[in-house]
Formats: sequence, structure tokens, C-alpha cells
Amino acid sequence: MWDALKDPHSRQVGINHGNELRTTPNYWANMVTGGSTMFRHQKIHESSMNMIDRVMNYDTSIVLDLQRQVVDQKLTLDTTSAG
Repeated sequence: MWDALKDPHSRQVGINHGNELRTTPNYWANMVTGGSTMFRHQKIHESSMNMIDRVMNYDTSIVLDLQRQVVDQKLTLDTTSAG
């Protein structure tokens, strides 16, 4: 809802809240530390396309533990660390 934050005070409140979400372990800090990215969506086509471009350009060579356990180790889903 970044488009709704028109005045400087509201914008600063939004920035502060985003920083809190990014740095608080009970929110998104663990994901950000692990490589996740936060985006500010402006409710315009260009903003959406920027996010899609970012996702499409990720390194596709990343293999998840779950994939490795099921394919390489031939574990059933219930015996994996995710299961």
C-alpha cells in the first residue's frame, strides 16, 4: 500500500514499519537473512514487472534440501526433514 502513503510523515511510518518487519526475527528477519528480498509495490504495472523480473532472474541452480532428500537419497516425503 505504498501508494497510499502520500505525506512525508506517513511515508516515514511505512519505512519504519518495513524496517521493523525486515529486522525482527518473529517477522521476516530470518527469511531476509536467508536471501529473501522485500519489495515495495506501488500498484502500477512497472512495479509488478520489476518483481516478476527479479523472480525470473534468480539462480535456478539452487537445490532445496527436500529435493536432494527425495531425489538423491530416495527418501519418502514423511521421512525427509520437511516431513
